[in-house]
This record gives sequence, C-alpha cells and structure tokens, in this order.
Amino acid sequence: MHLKNTRAHYGVSSIALHWLMFGLIVLAYGSIELKGMFDKESDVRFWIKNLHHAIGLLILGLVGVRLLLQWIQLTPLIAPAPSAMQAIAARWGHIALYGFMFFTPLAGWLMVSAKAKTIWFFGLNVPSLVTPDPLWAERFEDLHEVLGQIGYALIALHVAAALFNHYVLKDNTLIRMWPTRKKE
Repeated sequence: MHLKNTRAHYGVSSIALHWLMFGLIVLAYGSIELKGMFDKESDVRFWIKNLHHAIGLLILGLVGVRLLLQWIQLTPLIAPAPSAMQAIAARWGHIALYGFMFFTPLAGWLMVSAKAKTIWFFGLNVPSLVTPDPLWAERFEDLHEVLGQIGYALIALHVAAALFNHYVLKDNTLIRMWPTRKKE
C-alpha cells in the first residue's frame, strides 16, 4: 500500500486519518453520552468531560490536516465514473461532513469559553476564544448540540452512500478508502 494517494486508491496517510477521525468522532459522541450517567460533581464526570473536550480539539486540528492532504494529493478516481448528479451529491456531502467536523468542536470551544470554564488538552490549558457571556454561552451550547444531532444524520448518510455505491452501484468508492485490499 502506498503512503500517498494514487489514481486507484487512497494512500496510508489518508486512510489512517479517515479512520482515526471516525474513531475520534465515535469517542466524542460516546463520551458525551457517558458523561450524563455520572453526578455533576463526580470526578469521573469531570474526567469524561475533559476527554470530550480534548477529542473535540483533536478533531478540529485533524480536519485541517485532512484538508491539507486533500489539497496536496491526488483524489483516487471512482470506477466506474459516477453520474454528474452523484458527483455533485458526493461533493456536497463531503463539504457538509467537513463543516460538521470543523464547526461542531469550534462551537463547543466557544461555548466553554463563554461559560468561563477551562478546557484542558491533555494537561495543557487551552486559551478562551471569547470573553465570558452567559447569553452567548447558551447560544453556542445550542449550536453545538444542533450540530451534534446533524452529525448523526451526516454520518448515517455517509455510511449509507458508501454501502450503496459498493453493493448496488458496484463501484470502487468504498474499496478506495478501505484499510486492506488486494495488491495492485
């Protein structure tokens, strides 16, 4: 398997980053759901909340890395080529996913900043983005939650599209991003 993308397949760097982001998003959703199972003042809840923040910041940073990789590397071709409508739908679907992966953690960071709370990133104190303001904290919290709900739908559509392309259209969309494959 190649480190960089080829015309036929994504390279190790793109594949690893894709699946790492998937894992981090699962952990972000899981941690926020798990947090609610513990008392507000418990150490476990505090630890889980901090883990959620750190994961969000990792996702935010890795989105930039993914966009950079997309900009400097080839994009493997889909074979057989999709229709123009499918290509447009895929493009907008990816734009929506990247928007979700960027704006959801950013809204969370803004929310915590507006609440005058500290974000810890694996032991480092992350600076606030805005001055404390309860009204803005509530707005950012609402935005963060709405984006989180939208994320469920976007992820489901992304997975459904990949499976549809693989099993119905029988193209190489899924195979291009799959970690293991037959030698070329």
